[in-house]
Parts: sequence; structure tokens; C-alpha cells
Amino acid sequence: MLKSMWLNTIQKQTYKPLQEDLDTDVLIIGGGITGISCAYELAQLYHNIVLVTMNEFYSGTTGFTTAKITYQQGFIYHDLLQNYEEKQVENFYEFNKQGLDRIKEIVTNEKINCDFEEVDGYLYSLYDEETKIKQEYEAYQKLNIPGELTTIFDNIALKVEKQAIFHPLKYLEGILNKISDRVKIYENTKIIDIDGNIATTEEDFTIHAD
Repeated sequence: MLKSMWLNTIQKQTYKPLQEDLDTDVLIIGGGITGISCAYELAQLYHNIVLVTMNEFYSGTTGFTTAKITYQQGFIYHDLLQNYEEKQVENFYEFNKQGLDRIKEIVTNEKINCDFEEVDGYLYSLYDEETKIKQEYEAYQKLNIPGELTTIFDNIALKVEKQAIFHPLKYLEGILNKISDRVKIYENTKIIDIDGNIATTEEDFTIHAD
């Protein structure tokens, strides 16, 4: 069975399942990095937020992530330019860069100890894909993405600076600790139905969200 190196290296706080009906301004369903990040951002705007997850927090995709923070995602920009307008692809890059910058900002401002480290990113192949690397580099130039051609393991590579790595679950534990006084947080709370503004849990409790 696949195991997570991240889940085995943290002291995880536990949260009770929902056992009552609630009224709230905002309901967030999902306990991965997306749901927890939404709760963090919205906690600065709303006083009454509920965050629920059907299992334990970050026990799904987030708990098994590669934990790199980067806008360099394989041979993607060349392919995107073949199918979308240049401005749309520029927006894709900018949004990914903003996400990277936002995580850096949160780690710094909240003083979260999550092994965050700025590193260079490399796109390379152990196979004969020099043409694909060069095509991706040309796409970077067209989109004004900072990058340079270099070599790694004796193969051509595309390097970008100031990407990052971190311990994703230490990061999310830090966020949950920061918002726990402002957000009602529940684990093992499965939403089975949403009707208008009312969500119903598997235990037949309801959450009315504005």
C-alpha cells in the first residue's frame, strides 16, 4: 500500500466530526491544500467560516504531493501555445507565479516552520528529448518567463531560478493553527447532499451557508 513520507513526519492535530446543525457565512468542503488555503484567505474577510473534510485533513492527494512549488510543470508552455492565445498562456504563468509568491509570503509572515527553501528548478529528460527542451525554452522566451538552457546529468536542461520546496503538511498544520480561533474546523464530516444553501452530512446534520 502506498505510504506518505509527509504524514509520517508530522505531529498532526485532530479535529472532531460535526455533531450539530450550523449556520455560517462560508462553508468550505475539502481538507487538502486548496480547501485549507481558501479558509486562510477568507478568514481575513469573514467572521464565520466552517471547514469540513470527509476524512482526516490532507489524507488525499495533498498528503502524497511531490512538494515542489513551481510554475515549471513539464513540457507545458509550448503545448499551451499551440492551443490557446498567447495572453491566456501568459495568464496561466502569472497565476502560477502568484501562487508560488503567495506561499512564500505566508511562510514568512506567519513564521511557519515547514522546511521552506528557495531552489532552482530544472526541466530535463534522461531520454533523447533535446528538441522538446528547446521548444519549451522558445516558449519561455515568447512568454517572458525567466529561464536558461544548461546541462544536468550530461543532458540539456531548462533552468528557472527561485522556485521552492517545502514540507507541505507542516505548512498546512501551521495554517490550521493560525485560523483555528476564527474558523470552525471538522474532520470525518462527509457532505452527502447540497440543496441550495444547505449542506447535509452523512450523519444528517445540516450546515446553512450564506
